[in-house]
Formats: sequence, C-alpha cells, structure tokens
Amino acid sequence: MSAPDPSIRNRIIRNALLSIVLYSLPVVALFIYLKVTGEKPWNNKDQKAYYGQFERYKKK
Repeated sequence: MSAPDPSIRNRIIRNALLSIVLYSLPVVALFIYLKVTGEKPWNNKDQKAYYGQFERYKKK
C-alpha cells in the first residue's frame, strides 16, 4: 500500500478544516449576538414554553 498523493492529502485536510469552520459558524454567530445584545435567555423565568402545533401536549 503506497502513501497517498500529497495533493490529495492537502485537499482532504483543507476540506476537513472548511467543514469545521462551516459547522461552527452558527454557534459562533449566536455567541457573538448574545454578547453584543447582552441577552441571557436562560435567565428568563417568566417566559412560558412554546408548544406550537402540539397543543394537546400543552402543560396545564
């Protein structure tokens, strides 16, 4: 079994890094949004849960 071509290895590494960046973008965007606005939705105790289309499962 021979070693893979360096250009293929480089392409695999580049694609893996690109995938990591693309998958992390929403998390980073949310983090930046919460830092800039100062919102802390996990501290909001007054807000009721939204059940949307699942009205029959609504807590009473």
